[in-house]
Amino acid sequence: MLRRAKSESCRLAMVVAAVSVLAGCSKGGEGSEAREPACGNYFSPKYASALGEAGESRGDVVKPGELRESLREDLENWGPGSPPIELPEYIVCHIQDNSTYLSTVEWSVDSMRRMREGGKWDKGPGDVYFAKPMRAGGDAATGFPCKISGTDAAQESELPIEVRVGVPGSRTHEFEESMALDLARSVRKIMQCENNPVIPEKPGL
Repeated sequence: MLRRAKSESCRLAMVVAAVSVLAGCSKGGEGSEAREPACGNYFSPKYASALGEAGESRGDVVKPGELRESLREDLENWGPGSPPIELPEYIVCHIQDNSTYLSTVEWSVDSMRRMREGGKWDKGPGDVYFAKPMRAGGDAATGFPCKISGTDAAQESELPIEVRVGVPGSRTHEFEESMALDLARSVRKIMQCENNPVIPEKPGL
């Protein structure tokens, strides 16, 4: 399972990826199965195809079942009214060409109240918020409330989920945010959010 702390660089992910690729070479050759769409466990075919065209999909990613288990375990480090804490982020998609593009999922350090206050967040459609881009192009982040079964009622508002998508190539900002929404909908299903947050397909809906 691949998780990384906020202070970790991407080099660890790249090293693990290289090991995965070398290990997988022995499974190739005639009769090998067709490759699955890049990051297809988390992205719909449209966006998985776009990712696959951009570079090589690496295997050092967290599978959906592992993501659900890990995020639930992380909640043990949180309590109602506790100060903001940085919890691990999990790599769910890794695309490699001349650069490294990672898509990640984590419990946000920002509560829903902080997202509503603005600052680094803008209100999106439905129940989502978009992080204001730190630079032109390249990635997009979305936050949304997700109530997990068995947790304190405050968890929904104090500890939302944040997804971040590394988008290869030259894309419009709308496309980047649409990819983030696509990942958010997958995570909503994987985590079985009891509040069923509204996450539309397009940022303008």
